Amino acid sequence: MFRSSLVLSVCLFLLLGTVAMAAAPSIINVQGRLTDISGNPLPAGLKTMGFRIFDAEAGGTQVWPSSSAEVQFITSSTEGLWTALVGANQPLTEVVFADTVRWLQITVDDGVNPLTTLPRVRLVTGPFAFRVGTVDGAAGGAITSQVAIGPGHTNLGVNTFVAGESNTLDGNYATVAGGKGNVADDDWTTISGGEGNYAGAQHATVGGGAVNYADSSYATVSGGVNNYATGTGATIGGGVNNAAGPNHATVAGGVENRADWDQSFIGGGYLNKALAERAVVAGGVANVASGQDAFVGGGDTDTASGRNAAVVGGERNTASGDYSFVGGGLRNKARGPFSFVGGGSSLVEADSNVARGDFSVVTGGRHNLASGQESTVSGGAQNTATAQGSVVIGGVDNYAGGSYACAAGRRALALHNGCFVWNSNSTDTLRTTDIGQFLITAEGGVGINTDAPVAALHVRQGPNGNGIYLQSGAQDIVWSSTQNLQFGQWDGATFTERARFNGSGHFGINETVVTNVLTLPNLASTEGRGLANAWSTYSSRRWKHDIVPITNAVEIVQQLQGVHYKHNSNNAQDIGLIAEDVGQVLPQIVQFEDNGIDARSVDYARLVAVLIEGMKEQQQQIETLTRRLEQLTQ
Repeated sequence: MFRSSLVLSVCLFLLLGTVAMAAAPSIINVQGRLTDISGNPLPAGLKTMGFRIFDAEAGGTQVWPSSSAEVQFITSSTEGLWTALVGANQPLTEVVFADTVRWLQITVDDGVNPLTTLPRVRLVTGPFAFRVGTVDGAAGGAITSQVAIGPGHTNLGVNTFVAGESNTLDGNYATVAGGKGNVADDDWTTISGGEGNYAGAQHATVGGGAVNYADSSYATVSGGVNNYATGTGATIGGGVNNAAGPNHATVAGGVENRADWDQSFIGGGYLNKALAERAVVAGGVANVASGQDAFVGGGDTDTASGRNAAVVGGERNTASGDYSFVGGGLRNKARGPFSFVGGGSSLVEADSNVARGDFSVVTGGRHNLASGQESTVSGGAQNTATAQGSVVIGGVDNYAGGSYACAAGRRALALHNGCFVWNSNSTDTLRTTDIGQFLITAEGGVGINTDAPVAALHVRQGPNGNGIYLQSGAQDIVWSSTQNLQFGQWDGATFTERARFNGSGHFGINETVVTNVLTLPNLASTEGRGLANAWSTYSSRRWKHDIVPITNAVEIVQQLQGVHYKHNSNNAQDIGLIAEDVGQVLPQIVQFEDNGIDARSVDYARLVAVLIEGMKEQQQQIETLTRRLEQLTQ
């Protein structure tokens, strides 16, 4: 057995001058002494030695070489001394020393003793200086105050620093800390890294990213891709395709945003524009703040075009009056100076809430309009306040057209000073009767349950609590406020209904149970019959599919039975079919009651198709029998 006393040293040489510094060597000088177990030197001569580096004193992971060991043939002296350059055959790289704990293991084969592994020795200090090889490209240029690290740089300024690859410095005191293809084109410009970035005016800064431009004094682009800060002191925090143009404009981030005026600001989002001095868009999509000091908080396609106008959020809202405000919602418009729309929603442009008058207010709802100065619509739908100080408290389809007039409820009309409230029993300046539910027009006409009364038009209480009727000349036309719309006559004591339109869109004449789109009473007289020149039925091939000819039509007809009968209503004689019987054969042409058992009607017109095919089948049978008869008589 033998042992080795291992001495480890690393020598670092530095050449001074104006030329580039030499690269740090990628080898480690290792020295030692080989002895036997008694301390006597091993015989001089050739030895086979293997070198490995591990991340632990025992066990652990081999970090160099990638496999096996670096084998060298070393000649020791008579005193047992030897020297090796570790890394001469398997190059060392900085990755080997990525951690501060590294142990060198050596094996020795002297050709006499068995292969021996020496105790591992920890590498300290000197070998880890190998990592400075990553900055060995630093060099002074023709001017000693220039420092360049990496290849391909163009460095033309004084007191400059550049690292990375193929970067250009054209100004004094300029810095490019890293990256590739960056240009610092004026004094005191700085690019921290990235690729293809440009700082083109004094004190301009690009933090990183790619293809960013800080092209005016004190302009800054922190990062991102393809951003342009072209105004003095303009700032872009990051993002993609953003632009901050005039002086001190800012885009914090996002995509394709534009801050195009002095001190304008965009917080982020997509496709936003701040187009006036100190205009602000906090975020969102496709928003525009084009008024001086205007503000859009977020949302989608909102516009603040008035001076100091604001849209907090929502979608497709507009604040175009100076100092106007829209809180949110959809398609709301504050057009008058100091106007206010709190919110609301509209699926179509025509139903937008609009505050058009000076200091006008619409708090919400749908399709409301406050066009008078200091007018207010508190909410609801289709309400209008057109005069100065007019108010619609809420409800539906109300109109306040007089100065300081007030309306609320449904279809209320207020054209004079005072207040009209639908279905109210309170006393006010417009009340002239105790009936209630009324309004007075500017012409002096009286209307009940209508928003368009005229002089001589009379509306009175109906025949019951649910109905009213309009008296126009000798005839009375009556409506009901329930789910049915009824028409008929009222003689002051009795209402005779003549027609009804129910909530399902069905119309009946002289019939209270309206089941079809058009229903006539079940009477054998002319009151239960329609009269017309023709009745056309939808029957184009365009509206049909799975078309199959009717077969066995004769058999179907044979199952039907025509009958004579009398009507229960007036004992009138008639002929026809029994619907329940037809339903057993042709349920397609029978309409049943909700119980599915009792029949209501038969579609006689559709029987024509069966009769046609039956006649054709009979004709075919007749022709067949005729031919046979002719054959028998020949």
